[in-house]
Amino acid sequence: MKCVFDRDNHTSYDAAIDKLNGQKIKEHIKSNTTFEAITSVPCFEIWILLHFIYTTQQFEKTGTRSAADSLIVFLKKYFRGYSKANEDLFDLLADKLPIALKNSKKLLEENLKTKSNNPETKLHLLVECLINLDLEVK
Repeated sequence: MKCVFDRDNHTSYDAAIDKLNGQKIKEHIKSNTTFEAITSVPCFEIWILLHFIYTTQQFEKTGTRSAADSLIVFLKKYFRGYSKANEDLFDLLADKLPIALKNSKKLLEENLKTKSNNPETKLHLLVECLINLDLEVK
């Protein structure tokens, strides 16, 4: 079972991942299913940015701007109309999904080499799971 969450400014982020990873769902529900953290650092918008470019640029808090806000400002250079409230986000990005999948995997590989996680997203794992579910239904 995949659980999606961002790093943002959560002080308990690392503890939550440690607690979540490898935890089994209660036996009366499904005994062989474990949780997997699908994280994004600093926030979900790194996944959206990866639809446009590959980057390893770190996003940090600067002044009153959070790391997530810094990333969103950067994202808007490539996706001018971006808004968290945009209901057409999937449709606007659908044709760029192969780019995002490739860039997300590349970033994860780079982070494994460099022991970094800023930026990072594992959303490609969830998206590929959903794509495979769709293929199984057809």
